[in-house]
Amino acid sequence: MLQSLKIHKYYPRPAFYFAIDYAALGDKEHAFLWLMRSYENRDIEIFNIRTVPEFDSLRSDARFQHLIRAIGFPT
Repeated sequence: MLQSLKIHKYYPRPAFYFAIDYAALGDKEHAFLWLMRSYENRDIEIFNIRTVPEFDSLRSDARFQHLIRAIGFPT
């Protein structure tokens, strides 16, 4: 993960991709933190939330369902 943070310093990327990184590492809390940042920043990538396989472990969490509804997707 440090590599991603180092890259971010020199080449900013949308928060959504950090959420993917943390989800892949199994760090749900940080994944949700970055997903919320992505939503708040209105990153276009947030519309891919339902198709990213790294988020499979997050789908049953109430926070994920809340975010899906907030974006405007049907649940």
